[in-house]
Amino acid sequence: MLELKQVTAGYGRNAPALKSVSLTLQPGNVHAIVGANGAGKTTLLRLVLGLLSPGSGQVRVFGQDPLLSIAQFVHKTGILLDGRRRLEPRWTAEENLEYHALRLKLRPVAYRDRSRGLLDRFGLPAREPVNRFSRGMRQRLRLVIALLPSPCLVLLDEPTLGLDVEGQKVLMRIIDETRSAGGSVLLTSQSLDFLERVADEFTILRKGEAVAQGPLDAVARAIGQTLQVALSVAYPERIVDALPNEWELDAHGRIRVPLDPRAIAKVMELLVENEAGLLDLERPSPLEKSIGGEP
Repeated sequence: MLELKQVTAGYGRNAPALKSVSLTLQPGNVHAIVGANGAGKTTLLRLVLGLLSPGSGQVRVFGQDPLLSIAQFVHKTGILLDGRRRLEPRWTAEENLEYHALRLKLRPVAYRDRSRGLLDRFGLPAREPVNRFSRGMRQRLRLVIALLPSPCLVLLDEPTLGLDVEGQKVLMRIIDETRSAGGSVLLTSQSLDFLERVADEFTILRKGEAVAQGPLDAVARAIGQTLQVALSVAYPERIVDALPNEWELDAHGRIRVPLDPRAIAKVMELLVENEAGLLDLERPSPLEKSIGGEP
């Protein structure tokens, strides 16, 4: 459905935004691009959309060069680029959708029922002017527009910007439905929790280079991370001497153990035996270092 082969691209010869990046997106697959700001995520999506030509390498979408055939697959593709899409604030949600349906040359019978269904799912009023919408409501409407043509390929750049928890849940369900129907999704987001919930595979970009690709556990190992559980302890000093050597007590008083039921059960027993107290339990993202966060 989508393939990049050894692609180098960018906006200057001396510092390309992407350096020999390869990626394959198969039908029924959700692929997340992860990296810090400036790592090349949006550049990669612009290549796929034919908005940027590669300096070297090859880009194919539905087997075609997007620079030559974007009109042939625009009806198959849902697009949200740079986390935003221009909305006409004086128009209602329904009128904005009608404009984009006409732009895509969708037949009324093909989009009206779908547009109403998507507005309902995202909890948006059809006939209220967009200038009365909150930031999160506008982001929901942008997603409705991206999903309007019933795409089999969905490209989402920062779709969670301004999106509340309920909006993210709706988007997760739609992504899962797209995958189940044999469609594919390529997306970026600074929300690692969201990406880990929806993506099958990941590409980690660092200064334009793909430093790791594959399922979550594989890319975590490739960047020197592991899947762990972090337990915030009230009195860590009461348990520190009882911890096995392979477990870690970090500077925030959190005990990090492998994401394994036996390890979690063992640390719980130690907490009870030593009356150390449990304040919270979470699974830190193994990808945090890839966007410059603290693991």
